Amino acid sequence: MPDGRPDVSQHEHPRLIALAADVGHALTTRHALADMLRGCAEALVRHLDAALARIWTLDQDALVLRASAGPCIPPNDPHGPVPVGQPGIGLIAQQRRPHRTNTVTGDPCFPDQEWAAREGVVAFAGYPLVVEDRLVGVAALFALGPLSQVALQASESVADQIAVGIERIRAGEALRASEERYRAAFAHAAVGMTLADLHDRCLEANAAFCALTGYSEEELLHRDFPSLTHPDDLAESLAQMARLRAGEVASVVMEKRYVRKDGRVVWVQNSVALVHDAEGSAASTIALTEDISGRKRAEAERAEAAARQRAFARDVLASVTEGRLILCAGEGELPAPLTHAAPPLALTATEGLSELRHAAMAAARGAGHAEDRVGDLVIAASEAGMNAIVHAGAGTANVSVGELGTVQVRVADRGGGITLENLPKATLARGFSTKATLGHGIKMMLETADRLYLLTGPGGTTVVLEQERDRPLPAWR
Repeated sequence: MPDGRPDVSQHEHPRLIALAADVGHALTTRHALADMLRGCAEALVRHLDAALARIWTLDQDALVLRASAGPCIPPNDPHGPVPVGQPGIGLIAQQRRPHRTNTVTGDPCFPDQEWAAREGVVAFAGYPLVVEDRLVGVAALFALGPLSQVALQASESVADQIAVGIERIRAGEALRASEERYRAAFAHAAVGMTLADLHDRCLEANAAFCALTGYSEEELLHRDFPSLTHPDDLAESLAQMARLRAGEVASVVMEKRYVRKDGRVVWVQNSVALVHDAEGSAASTIALTEDISGRKRAEAERAEAAARQRAFARDVLASVTEGRLILCAGEGELPAPLTHAAPPLALTATEGLSELRHAAMAAARGAGHAEDRVGDLVIAASEAGMNAIVHAGAGTANVSVGELGTVQVRVADRGGGITLENLPKATLARGFSTKATLGHGIKMMLETADRLYLLTGPGGTTVVLEQERDRPLPAWR
C-alpha cells in the first residue's frame, strides 16, 4: 500500500463497524460512569479479541480502576489505586503517550511478566485518556495474539471517545452536585433573595443578590429589576411578570440574564411569587435568584461533546468506506447542484420513482458513462428514492450533470433521520432499518455510487449521490 493506509481486511471490516456501533451506544445511552466504561471495555474485548480490557480514571495523583472485561484477570489483583508514574499504566499517564507492543515478554514497561507468560499474553496497547490537555484516565487492552495496525488505530480512536465520555459524565455529575448545593442554599436563604413592589422596584435585597449583581443594597433600592435585565430577555421577563400580577399564574420561574454593575452578564433562574396582604390582595413580589451560569456552561460542554461524538462517527464512516461516505453536519457541507440540472421530481408512494430512474439513466448516458456505470447509478438513485418514500412518505429528487461528466442525484425527505447511535449500522449494515429512520439501502448505494453525502437528523435526511464518467481508482492505490 504505497500511501501507507491500513488495508481493512474482510475479517476486520465488520468488526470495526460493530466496535464503533457498540462504543457509540455505550457512550450515548449509558449515563453512569462505571456502566458506560464497562460497556466500552466489553466492546473492546468482544470486537478486538482482547484477553483483557481495562479503564482507569484519574483521581488526584492516582489512577482508579473503573471497568474491567475479559477472561484473563490477573491473580491476587489488588484493584488498588495506581500512582501516576508507576511502571506500566502509571507511566502511560505520566508521559501522556500511548504504549503499544506485540512482544510483551521482556518489555520493561510491562511489569507483570509472570502473569503474561502464564496466560499467553503477547500484545499490549495502553492509551492516555486526554481531553484538551487534561488527563482523565488510561485505557489498556491485553491480547493473546498480535494486534494489527488497524486494530491499534481503532482502539486509539475508541480511547479518544472514552475520554470525551468521561468528561461529559463528570460534567453532568458536577452539574447535579451544583444543583443540590443550590437547593440547600435556598433553604438557608443564602441565594439571592429580593422583595419588590408591584411596579418591580426593589424594596429589599440580601447579600447574596448584591454579590450576584455587583450592586450594594442601597444602590438596588433606587433601581427596578427591568433595568438589570439583559435587553434581549426584557420583553419575555415583562410578559411573565404581567401574567403573575394579573393572577393568571401563582408563580413564575424563568431563566434570563442580568447585567452586573461591572457590565458582565450572568445567567440566573428567577422563581417569583406574589406576596399578599392581610386582606388577600397582592402587595409585593418575592424572588429567589439562582446563578445558573455553571449549568449553562455545562449545557454548552455537553453540546460540544455531542458534536465531537458525531465527528468521531463521521471519521470512522469515512475511514471504513475509503472516503466514499461523507457525513455532513449542515446544508453547507453538501455539494452544490451541478451545472446542468433537470426539473425537480416529487416522490410519492404512487409516482416519481420511475421518473427518477429514467432521469438518472438519461443523465449518465448523456454524460458518456459506460452502461455498467449507468446501471450502478440507476440502482443507487432508486434506493435513495425508495428510502424517502418508505421512511418519510414522500420526498423530492434532483438530477444534475457537471461539465466533466459527473452526474449528481439529490434526494431529500422530512422523515425522522438516523440517530447518532444508529449511524454506523444504518449506513454500513445491509438491510438495517428501524422505524422512522433511514437505513435500508444505504449499503447498496455505497456499493454502486462513487460518493455518498449524507445529512440526517430529526428534521429529515438528504442523500447526494455522485458518479464520475470513469470509475475512480481505489483510495488505497
